[in-house]
Amino acid sequence: MALPRAGAVLGIDVGYSPVNRSSAVCRLDWGAQHIHWIIQRFRALPAEQEQAIAAVAGNVPLQAAAFDGPLRAGLAVIDRYRVAERMLTRRLQPRIGKPGQASAPVGRSLNQAANDCARIVLARGTTAPASHLTADGTLQALLAHLLPGRPAAAFDQVTDHDDRAALVCAPTALCVATGDFTAVGDADGWIILPPPSFVRPWAWPALQANAAEEAPGCLYRTSD
Repeated sequence: MALPRAGAVLGIDVGYSPVNRSSAVCRLDWGAQHIHWIIQRFRALPAEQEQAIAAVAGNVPLQAAAFDGPLRAGLAVIDRYRVAERMLTRRLQPRIGKPGQASAPVGRSLNQAANDCARIVLARGTTAPASHLTADGTLQALLAHLLPGRPAAAFDQVTDHDDRAALVCAPTALCVATGDFTAVGDADGWIILPPPSFVRPWAWPALQANAAEEAPGCLYRTSD
């Protein structure tokens, strides 16, 4: 899918604390010759969720929105250990860590907060149908792959953990908007991974072996 010459995507790092501002929303914008973003943190309080998302998203049409939190189609309650989580745990945990389980107490809280944030974004009607930052240049390379010819702002200026997580979510939405991504999961929700050309060679055999132990269709990749 071809992206418009100018556009925007939204990324939300979901937190469930009503006390600490452990959630963050990021809008990543691009034009013909630039890439930039804005970020705002917020608490898991309905009014604050609404205000922060509205302030950052504005009335700008969004090509896609990504959420760092467990979501299921229809925003139903999950409350079980999902295929998406198993796919990234077996054989992969020693190298990438273990994704949180939607069936655990923290997972249930995150699921509720993710549903709340997703409902706010969807209700705005501006969205098209549709791990942390490092210094090794991978994120810059990803943006250059998805939005070639546009210099991006310096990532090392984003130092807060939740701001970083929200910023990482925005390119995830961009991957979906361009139709260039990998995904694991099923009807209980999908976890979006980078384009196939960005997935490390050592990870493919593990993902394929995990997929062989689940129902068909749990591992999806667009063409390289």
